Amino acid sequence: MAPKLALLDPIDLDNEIVEGFGRIYVAPDGTILPSVTTILGSFPKPALERWRERLGEEEANRQSKYATDIGTFMHDTLEHWIQGKQYRDPETVEERIGLQMARAMKQRGWTGIDEIHL
Repeated sequence: MAPKLALLDPIDLDNEIVEGFGRIYVAPDGTILPSVTTILGSFPKPALERWRERLGEEEANRQSKYATDIGTFMHDTLEHWIQGKQYRDPETVEERIGLQMARAMKQRGWTGIDEIHL
């Protein structure tokens, strides 16, 4: 069973990509907020840099895309489930793995969660 949603008043945020910076959101009062991905991307990642050097650029890019495709499908599936919606069937190996991961998270990770505030 999906956790109960407690919807807060939505805040309408414009968003845009700023070249050389990342995604930002602009609140109605003009406050500029960087995305979580933009914030995390600003930190050094020495372990990832060493991994990329060890594999080579082409293989590192291939493995990154593979992992990203899995994670995106898992995230989208969980988001739909939380909203009480059905998500589309997986079409690729990566999406099938993402669905398996979403099912595992739902089974193991949702225990004790009874509210989600969006």
